[in-house]
Amino acid sequence: MNSYLHFSVGYNVSISGSHIHVYALEILRDKFISDACVLDVGSGSGYLA
Repeated sequence: MNSYLHFSVGYNVSISGSHIHVYALEILRDKFISDACVLDVGSGSGYLA
């Protein structure tokens, strides 16, 4: 199994490859404030959280 591929989880829904989550975090990295909390709402399966 390749963890970098998108896979269908059924019902015409797919889960993104882990590299998509890394890309999102890289974009947000400079926006985070040291010692702050981040609330992850609606990003899908919770894999990113």
